[in-house]
Amino acid sequence: MKIYSILFKAEFKRFWTPAKIITAFGIIAVGSFVAFGMGSVRQQLTASSLLEMCYGIVSFFAILLFSAGIVGEDVKSGWLRTLLIRPVSREHYVVTKMLVVITAAMGTLFITILLPVVYFTMVAETKIVFDGAATISFFLLKSSEVILFIIIATFISCWISGAFNALALYIWFGASQMIEMFITQKYWEVSWLMVLKDFLSPSGFQDAMNSMKMGSGFPAAEILWGAASVALFTALTVVSINRIQIDNGSE
Repeated sequence: MKIYSILFKAEFKRFWTPAKIITAFGIIAVGSFVAFGMGSVRQQLTASSLLEMCYGIVSFFAILLFSAGIVGEDVKSGWLRTLLIRPVSREHYVVTKMLVVITAAMGTLFITILLPVVYFTMVAETKIVFDGAATISFFLLKSSEVILFIIIATFISCWISGAFNALALYIWFGASQMIEMFITQKYWEVSWLMVLKDFLSPSGFQDAMNSMKMGSGFPAAEILWGAASVALFTALTVVSINRIQIDNGSE
């Protein structure tokens, strides 16, 4: 565990470049702007609706901007080669990189949500209704989805050099959603296609949130599907990091 602690501190310090700091403040500003806009037109807000609106928008930018080049940039710059000269394994490196980005993203998102809540509670006339169960459920599920996307972005970065992994992630998810909609509308009677569409993108946590909104009970199957996706892509990332040719970049 000591190696993880030392490596985490080093990578966390490297992560917060001036550009990343400006990015974090930009994300917080966008989320706060959305929240203040909601509060200005409503006399009462539920904490879950505020969380859903802000978190949903800013999490997109946090994943895209914080995970860009998470591995590929280190391969391209030669940092990974320099790091592996020391008693650090590739598994140590990639797990730590994911933890650093997850910590940075979650911390930024937490501040983004906290500022409007404090403002509406202590300053503005808009009343915040804390619907505890819905708020906690949404926060945990959306945070899990953010973690999953960062892991997938890391996996893709093991195969794509530079910072194009985050863009590839969203192209994949955008295309898969279009294909899923097409299959659902045109081929809903074809059972094997309906099963296949669930494997186009790991949407378990999002499906769980949608299920809870509709009051369909506890979404155990969807949460398990999301957890399985986290385990699968973590394993694929660990395998992929060991296939990278350090001198030549990603294979």
